[in-house]
Amino acid sequence: MHEKADIIVDKHRVAAATNAVTNLSGATLGNVTLVGAGIVASTINSTGKANTTAVIDLLASKTITINADANLTAASIATTAASSSLIVKGAAAKINVGILDSDITTVDASGLNAGGLTATLTTGVTSFKGGAGADAVTTAAVTGAAGSIDGGAGADRLIVAVATDVDSAAKAARFVNFEEVASNGVNLDLSTFASVTKIITQGTTTLDKVSAALAGNIVVNGGATPTINVIGATNVGQLDTIALTVSDEVAAKSTIALGNINAAGVETININAVDNATVTLLTGATALTNMNLSGAGDFIVTTGALALNVNTKIDASAATGTVTINATAATTNGVDIIGTASAKVNTLTGSAQADKLTGGAGDDILSGLAGNDIIIGNAGKDTITGGLGADTLTGGADADVFVFTTLVDSLVGAAAVTGGDSITDFVSGVDDFKVGGTIAAAVATTGGLKQGATYTAAGTGNLGTDIGAAITAGGAMIASGAAVVTITGTGAGTYLVINDAVGIFDASADAVIQLIGTSSTTLVAGDFIA
Repeated sequence: MHEKADIIVDKHRVAAATNAVTNLSGATLGNVTLVGAGIVASTINSTGKANTTAVIDLLASKTITINADANLTAASIATTAASSSLIVKGAAAKINVGILDSDITTVDASGLNAGGLTATLTTGVTSFKGGAGADAVTTAAVTGAAGSIDGGAGADRLIVAVATDVDSAAKAARFVNFEEVASNGVNLDLSTFASVTKIITQGTTTLDKVSAALAGNIVVNGGATPTINVIGATNVGQLDTIALTVSDEVAAKSTIALGNINAAGVETININAVDNATVTLLTGATALTNMNLSGAGDFIVTTGALALNVNTKIDASAATGTVTINATAATTNGVDIIGTASAKVNTLTGSAQADKLTGGAGDDILSGLAGNDIIIGNAGKDTITGGLGADTLTGGADADVFVFTTLVDSLVGAAAVTGGDSITDFVSGVDDFKVGGTIAAAVATTGGLKQGATYTAAGTGNLGTDIGAAITAGGAMIASGAAVVTITGTGAGTYLVINDAVGIFDASADAVIQLIGTSSTTLVAGDFIA
């Protein structure tokens, strides 16, 4: 005769059979607790829709069987029987038994013919067999050399709880048939894992002895400051690549922050943003020459004071979200920054060196800062600021705004043959010069914009002097006004001069912008905006 028992579910008593058979069908419950004496075995049948419980307390059950035709999630499985076993089988896709009781020593989920088991081990577990699907096992120290934690078939994940669980080849060898290894702030020696093909990481983590293959398959699933030591990366002549996928592995899009990406000797870093990705610093990537950004997430990348290598490129053309890249603090060399080619907005800021910035099809904001920069807006209504230096600016299709609110950003100097910024495609009546309220108002007054055939001078090789001569030939400028002049011969071209409020041309204070390929022979006051 089977002994009778009771089940208490959140303080509610329901009838139960002996040998503690518990049937769950589409249930969402709190704690499930058996009440009775002499129970040596328990069976849980999970059917219908997915079932969810808190702790399942099975008293002294020595053999625990879960027949899973429907998914089951439990906070933990508890028993007081020493050296007990847990058997999981059925057609369910996902079974999560939470934290295993320390009395459970054997787990056999090989009867899960399609799904996987999620479990957090305790030090009592010496034998584990996973299901046919994707198992997820959180480590504990496995007692004895004969201990075996076997993920079995499927793409199984080993989540390392503490470094000492796997800090030697012998310990790591007890965890077999795991294709993925995950760490949340736990340092790992990847050379000890024979079957691993993917790394999942978050937190401040050092991933050591990473093979080239593993370096190409790293998932960042939470805020992280990773140190990735690729085998041989600092060897002369070896070119290395790491590939990061930023994803918290749930459907809803979130934002994941990466701190400094420390990757000594690695030349190429590829980041695929499934979620939004923020990279706050790149100073740890000292060998970086190529960063390629892709994916549907939004990007914010800040280089910090990275000493840029020659020909360093950050290419987000394959990204489809918004892209913000800031190289303001970068040093040594310029950088080639390419934004998303999509209609999403790029906000690209160069360094104090000679940079190249390229926008996409959206309404981009492109700022060169110092240095002789090349800035290309492409399609979209772009806002382009060259900054200090002799910059070459191209708006591209649509109505673009060229910012010259700081006149010293485009000076020719007193003795320059050439100098100042160049705009390759300004279209009067479509594009605008943003010059601030004072200048825009002055240009709009009668005589505020000087231009015409009389504002011409022959080039002598001193552009500042020649522009002054052209203005004198046509007539004086007004304070804060503008003039369009033509130089022939040496330094030939059409130049826009913007006055600094004195009323006479001063090559050390007034902006000079060469208009190349302009579709208009004259400008209008409406081309100047505040």
